[in-house]
Amino acid sequence: MHRELSDDVHMATFVNGLQNWLDRGLQLFAWEECEFELDGAANDHLAALRSALDARTKPPVVKRHDRVHDLSTYYDRVIGIGEAQTVSSSYNVKKSDDEGWFQSDFIALLTFRPPGADQPVDFPMTAESLSDIEAAIEKAKKAGLDTIDLPSCPVPLPLGEVERDVRAFQAALAMPPAAQKPLSEVENSPAKSRPTLLIKGNIDAVGHQESREEKLQAPDAQFERTTSLKSNVTVRRHQIEGIARLQHLYKASPEYCRGVLLADDMRLGKTLQLLTFIAWALERDPTMPPALIVAPVALLQNWQEEADRFFGAGSIRILTAYGDTLAKLRVLREGVDAALLGEGLIRFLKPDWRRAAQVVLATYETLRDLEFTFAQVPWAILVCDEAQKIKNPNAMVTQAAKKLNVRFRVACTGTPVENSLADLWCLFDLVQPGLLGALNDFGRNFGRIIETNGDTAPARREELRLRT
Repeated sequence: MHRELSDDVHMATFVNGLQNWLDRGLQLFAWEECEFELDGAANDHLAALRSALDARTKPPVVKRHDRVHDLSTYYDRVIGIGEAQTVSSSYNVKKSDDEGWFQSDFIALLTFRPPGADQPVDFPMTAESLSDIEAAIEKAKKAGLDTIDLPSCPVPLPLGEVERDVRAFQAALAMPPAAQKPLSEVENSPAKSRPTLLIKGNIDAVGHQESREEKLQAPDAQFERTTSLKSNVTVRRHQIEGIARLQHLYKASPEYCRGVLLADDMRLGKTLQLLTFIAWALERDPTMPPALIVAPVALLQNWQEEADRFFGAGSIRILTAYGDTLAKLRVLREGVDAALLGEGLIRFLKPDWRRAAQVVLATYETLRDLEFTFAQVPWAILVCDEAQKIKNPNAMVTQAAKKLNVRFRVACTGTPVENSLADLWCLFDLVQPGLLGALNDFGRNFGRIIETNGDTAPARREELRLRT
């Protein structure tokens, strides 16, 4: 007798009932209006039914190895998938309240250019060699010299520069151990053995550069107010100028411009400027890819509240991709194929996770942990709020932001330079890669000269100001 098992629950009830009858040794199984005679093949039929039920209820594989490893689906700055690469540069200094100056794999270098030389000279400074350098400094001072000699360096070193760098290195070593944790521990990042997307880093040389036209430096930009902005909202003069600038540059993207640094002081309304800009872009092209706003979790609620406060109801469809909402969007482990699981890649979002959202709100940690999902999405606009979070080229959140396939990027921070000019370089390496050259060249030609206030510092400051 044939009976259709209409759904998985119906089928599971039948299978469990049949199992119970067989366990009791009964020969007739009553099911709805039918009776089934249980013969010697009943157990084989039961096994076949269980296999069919498992196949029907098992989650489908939605993340496949070939799709994740297809580099053509990512931004062209992505060059491969492998173990995270470490940036080692004498100009990549970081210091904050919760991090040491140097990462665990950071190489401290003394760098200077001997008189008449075309290239600078670098040599490493370690805790072990510090005492020898200090002794050489004292010896030079007693002898009234302005240079010191070290066995590890082929030429004399300028006393003043060496003494300054030694003091900085001593301060880093003197910091409490909790402040010198490796960045991977500070961020609670995934193990290095897990594959990650690799990008052109622009450290020793510019490997990735995007066009920016000089004519954009002095635009005749006009503010275009979006109709979704409530009529009672007053936009202040400096905000009008900022929004007009954003609109002007966005119209020139991606051919002639890829982004901008919005560095108004705190509490001058950067959030309103950016929401107005995004709403304008959506009104201009309702079919454009979504915008992604990345911010510390404490600020994401503010973005939602300002959208509700200043814009018409339903004019901006927002998805919150963090907290409890994010958990519902994740792919279950059973939905990831075996090859990806073998590589330790288990964190993905469902294929339809964005649904009809026009704006996605996410944390930096979400961006870092789900880099493969976010990097395969085409975004119209990226806003990195509190962008000083991505000032370190080695930080995994920085790397994740630079892997995104975005038409127009905005770094938003009232403090674009916190520790050194390398912070500024890193922000521009996101919004306009190549504008400030490679990190090492920038450190030699701008960072070191401006920060030490040398004779050429005023000219270099002006050159940097004009370029940015």
